[in-house]
Amino acid sequence: MQIKKEEIKKKIAEVATNEFLKKGYENSSMRTIAKKAHTSIGNMYNYYPNKEALLKFIIMPTINVVEENLSNHICLEENKVLTKESALLYLEDLNNFLEKSGFKYFLNKNMIILLKLESTNLVVYKERIINDLCKHLQWHLNIEDFHYSKMIINMLIDCMKYILIEYEDSYEAYLQFSKIFRILCTGLIGQI
Repeated sequence: MQIKKEEIKKKIAEVATNEFLKKGYENSSMRTIAKKAHTSIGNMYNYYPNKEALLKFIIMPTINVVEENLSNHICLEENKVLTKESALLYLEDLNNFLEKSGFKYFLNKNMIILLKLESTNLVVYKERIINDLCKHLQWHLNIEDFHYSKMIINMLIDCMKYILIEYEDSYEAYLQFSKIFRILCTGLIGQI
């Protein structure tokens, strides 16, 4: 029985996703991916001409959703000055805020792959998302120092990576992220 082409393409992407999660994009080999997908490397190149094309197939949908939701959130919050009182209101209804803000879209295992990238053309997306988050946080906290907001965002990213690796269930990952985000926000509100 011949396996359908879409099934092979999907299997290759699934195996590559797992390899990229475990070893990182840079340390994963197309030969290993082909072997684990039970196909030849030549056949795999029929679907994905190179490793970066495979990476794009895997993470571009996530990048597009994250960028769109981040942009929407920034537009919605653009004219709202974050005061201690308004921040406490957000904190009281944190789950609703996370739902509306699009933060849940960051809780996708493909984000780990993106955030670990070092040497591909897709690094520009990672840097743009992190920069947008830093600028937004800088605006929210009304701070001049970009590096301060970058440290906070990097800490949040490390927490997110840890949660996504530790919790297979997306709902459980969301709950854990909510707890960490609440702790972080509580500390930041004290600085407003």
